[in-house]
Amino acid sequence: MPEPVIPLEAQPPSAEGLAQLARARGLDRAAADLEAGRVWKARDRFQGAFIRGRHDQAALDMLATVLYLMHDLPEAGRFWYLTDRDDEAAQRARAAFEERYRGPAEMARRLPARTPLDEYPEDARVRLDRLGAAPWPPLSRWVSAEPSPLSRRDRLLITLGLVLVALLLVAMLLGLLQIGAWVVDSIRSILS
Repeated sequence: MPEPVIPLEAQPPSAEGLAQLARARGLDRAAADLEAGRVWKARDRFQGAFIRGRHDQAALDMLATVLYLMHDLPEAGRFWYLTDRDDEAAQRARAAFEERYRGPAEMARRLPARTPLDEYPEDARVRLDRLGAAPWPPLSRWVSAEPSPLSRRDRLLITLGLVLVALLLVAMLLGLLQIGAWVVDSIRSILS
């Protein structure tokens, strides 16, 4: 199947422009990969940069741009969803992301957002708030920097697991004591 042709006017910065931006951000190896035509390697390096700075807008934009250059619009949209970029390319990519993952809950699970809402630009917060209006746990809890509290069910399962482990340890200890008693009895019978 041939790759879709993306009109030039819809394209984000070229690979050369992205390489210059990467060099300016200290991502020289990603820039060298782009210049050598190894877009997939540059993508991997940008993913590493994104992991180090989860809400860094430049990292999000560079990763989305390289994914767009690879013609992976839904994945590019997944990252541009969290930025304030609003050109035609970002809009098309976000639309492809929304089309692939129908429904707010599925989209929210796919987004790489794991930092507080106030660390994203206003446009991204508006999009994230729209997802939070769905009938599922509030988005403010989903992107909270604080660990979410355990549910009653989770606490019960953990408690049951700990009780089971304690019972197993007691059974092992009783078994070892029984084996020890048999060994002592055997030695006494041999010596007598």
